[in-house]
Amino acid sequence: MRAGSGQKIEEDRLWANLLSSQPLAFTLFADLADDLDVATRVLRRVWPNRIADVTRIAFEYSPGRGLAKFTADRTAFDVYIEHSTPSRGRGFIGIEVKYHESLTDQPARHRSRYDEVTRAMRCFKPERLGALRMKPVEQLWRDHMLAGSMLLDHSAAWETGLYSVLYPEGNAACQRAVVLYKDHLADARTFDAVTLETFVSALEAEARWPWIHEVRDRYLDWTKIPL
Repeated sequence: MRAGSGQKIEEDRLWANLLSSQPLAFTLFADLADDLDVATRVLRRVWPNRIADVTRIAFEYSPGRGLAKFTADRTAFDVYIEHSTPSRGRGFIGIEVKYHESLTDQPARHRSRYDEVTRAMRCFKPERLGALRMKPVEQLWRDHMLAGSMLLDHSAAWETGLYSVLYPEGNAACQRAVVLYKDHLADARTFDAVTLETFVSALEAEARWPWIHEVRDRYLDWTKIPL
């Protein structure tokens, strides 16, 4: 299991708040990172036309924190997947994991590099560019830009790249943010959203780890929430 260069992993948060997004990311992907054959089968179910073989999984990953060739900030993916494509090219998926979070935290300081990457990606509606700086879509935009800046680095020779949000169906705030963000896009081929329910079902279909049942019980059994 590997984390990205310069990663920020809050050890206290991992143990003290298991319902936050960072522990959930490790819970879902740690064993997959150690068994890429199982990871390939699971992730093919989630992204069937994108993945041939998973070659790497890392956590809190950025290709270069603070580097101007990317987003010139410390944005990172919660989970990062490298894979081969059906045509044997190279691809990646950067994932933002959410559970109870509402995407309404304080926006990051704006940087001129954001405007450069946004224009170069050519996937945003021109009339919605200013609204990308506003919550609840601002964090989705910054993470999406990280994926976009990686694709703009032609020396890496990526065939494909994707930014995806992973969240439970019951998180209405995340669902609304995803719908709103898609409305800012003229081309959505580099953006995706997957529900936690879909991901756990893929795990159940392809893996036999006993913790998968515990994940469904802890994170998806809404009957345990008192009315």
